[in-house]
Amino acid sequence: MKSITAFTTLVGVAAAEFNPLHHLGANSPWFAGPNVFGISSEAPEGCKVDQAVYITRHGSRYPDPGAYNGWVELHKKFQAHEFTASGSLEFLPNWEPVLEDPAQQIAQVSPGGYDELYHFGVELRTRYPGWYKYGSPFHVWANDYQRTVDSARLFARGYGGPNATALGTVKPIAAKDPSAVGNSLATSDSCPTYNDRSGAGYTNVWDQIYLPPIAERLNKLVEGDLTLTANDVSNFPYLCGFESQIMRQTSPFCGVFTEQEIMQYEYRQDLRYYYGTGPGSYQNSSVMLPVLQGVIDILQSGPETPLQGADNGEDVVGRLTVAFTHDNQINQLASSLGVFDHQAPLSADAMDEDRIYVSSRNNPMRGTVAFERLNCDGTLYLRLLLNDAVYPVAGCACGPGRSCPLDKYNDKVLAAKWEEAGAFEDFCNLPDGAATTSKTGGVTFFTDMTLVKCAHNCDSDVIWCSSKCHTGDLKRHNYECRWLKHQGQKCRRDESNYNFITLWHVVRLLAGWNLELQPGVAASRRPRNDRFAWGWEAVLQCCHYLESWPEEQLMHWKRLAETYLMDKECLPSALNLSEMVALICKEETNTFGLYPTATGPLSASGQRLSRGESYGLSLYPRAAMFNHSCEPSVAHAPDTHGCMVYTAARDIGKGEELTITYFDLAARNTVASRQEHVREQFRFKCTCDRCVEEEAADNLAELDALPLGGIAWS
Repeated sequence: MKSITAFTTLVGVAAAEFNPLHHLGANSPWFAGPNVFGISSEAPEGCKVDQAVYITRHGSRYPDPGAYNGWVELHKKFQAHEFTASGSLEFLPNWEPVLEDPAQQIAQVSPGGYDELYHFGVELRTRYPGWYKYGSPFHVWANDYQRTVDSARLFARGYGGPNATALGTVKPIAAKDPSAVGNSLATSDSCPTYNDRSGAGYTNVWDQIYLPPIAERLNKLVEGDLTLTANDVSNFPYLCGFESQIMRQTSPFCGVFTEQEIMQYEYRQDLRYYYGTGPGSYQNSSVMLPVLQGVIDILQSGPETPLQGADNGEDVVGRLTVAFTHDNQINQLASSLGVFDHQAPLSADAMDEDRIYVSSRNNPMRGTVAFERLNCDGTLYLRLLLNDAVYPVAGCACGPGRSCPLDKYNDKVLAAKWEEAGAFEDFCNLPDGAATTSKTGGVTFFTDMTLVKCAHNCDSDVIWCSSKCHTGDLKRHNYECRWLKHQGQKCRRDESNYNFITLWHVVRLLAGWNLELQPGVAASRRPRNDRFAWGWEAVLQCCHYLESWPEEQLMHWKRLAETYLMDKECLPSALNLSEMVALICKEETNTFGLYPTATGPLSASGQRLSRGESYGLSLYPRAAMFNHSCEPSVAHAPDTHGCMVYTAARDIGKGEELTITYFDLAARNTVASRQEHVREQFRFKCTCDRCVEEEAADNLAELDALPLGGIAWS
């Protein structure tokens, strides 16, 4: 507990002494930014905050692979030499990287991040009392990346408390999806001209100035055959920040650099971000203009802005919007706000002691750009905060508490940013219309949670539940997309809808096979339980019953296959016409749908329950292994994850065959209707006990109904 207390004091805002953890650039754990402008963060007199948007970096994390490999190499170097060290380096001979399980930990949120994020949720819950209504659903946005999604989850627990799991929803936004060009929380991922050179040409100049004297000083503390290079010592502040938040105690590396040297390191980070993705990076910072515009759009339209497509009961945007992304995106956004417009370009060979742009204050771990809407007697103003410190907008600080009139910010400040940069397609060298942003140029996901559709508009029924789902399915869908565009639309127009659905499902089977043929895909997708055939192999094992289909039906399918499925350019496959017809037969006799209720059981009153409307139509090879019975021993229904689950519908005797029903028994109560459906749809005659008994009963009833006239009884 003593070490944790020491760490808390070190990163806490109350510490009066120089704190190295506040000067490590993006490697700093979160801390409240200093009030450099002397502006109170309390609402100005006569004003109240009635809406807020927080765009936040993920919480403190473990090092990424490249950084960790650097730690490992540094450790190897120390172990390969015989040396002792004194003073601030006394710990060095025994130092080793602090990760316990690198394979699991690398690049993920660390314990320091857990703490930052949970308390961030608690802080916003109490900072804006009354905004959250107990028991109400809420959502948090996140760039579709593990540590940002995890950060959103941890925040939600702090904000929502014990009910966060049930009421809080994390909405991942896929940045690289074709449907999200310029419309994500990492817009640079969809901008081909974006090029972060990490301040090259500036940082290397400064490195040559400030690092050699530090290395020379530290080498005087080492005795033996170890020589520290400038590159070696450049890692020490990084280790200070990461080890401290990972271990929740102050790293010994934090005492190696002097105060002046730490400030020089911080300036190096400033050069990296200022010229890498900040104000001095030409268009790199402009990529977040769509996010900035989207934020201003919802602040102008207000908390009652309709929220489309939410599946958790929310119907308006609400007073608080929170989204998680990464360090470069936070820096890009902060650099586009207008708060640094009067900052002179940073020099590569001399520190600007009076600079306002300081990376440690802009994008530390869990760094936050906050937008607060001030309502001052009905007039709306915008107040900007970087890590809780108020920053005035250059040229627009005429409002209460040096805020900017909201309309003026949109019409003057932000409009000037767009005019200088051009449209997203312009500075990213994209075709006109490539961006999926709104008419204002802003992102749309803050107000639209509707399902994701194909960017190529191949078919109106092609819909994904989320961008993440779309991204994961893209390789498979690209195969069917060509067919839907070139053949599917014609098939839907000229043939029956049933025929179109049948052929589309066949194409989806071929798409899955095509995906398996791609290098490495089959091995990565194969389930652990391989007792059953899987993928295309399982499709091949399904029965087609070619010999039992009427010739007229087979000729019909042959015509459909020739017309719509044999264009190798549109639908590349190794199947010939006969094999394609056989695949259609397999599809017809082995396809299942999922239903909202169980298929097969009896209700408490003894009546069979209607299973509802079908969805999730697919060929499930394992399910196809069950034989049919009109008195099934097994019921099947989907679970909450969309998986078909089979359970016993009644007591089952040892050695008794497991059977299911292939159709909705509630819809066909008579043996004649069931037999007709089985014969026409599945190509066999049902001889289950129920059908045999009911047919026998019907036959007796028919005999009893025969006329008896003319027959003499004795």
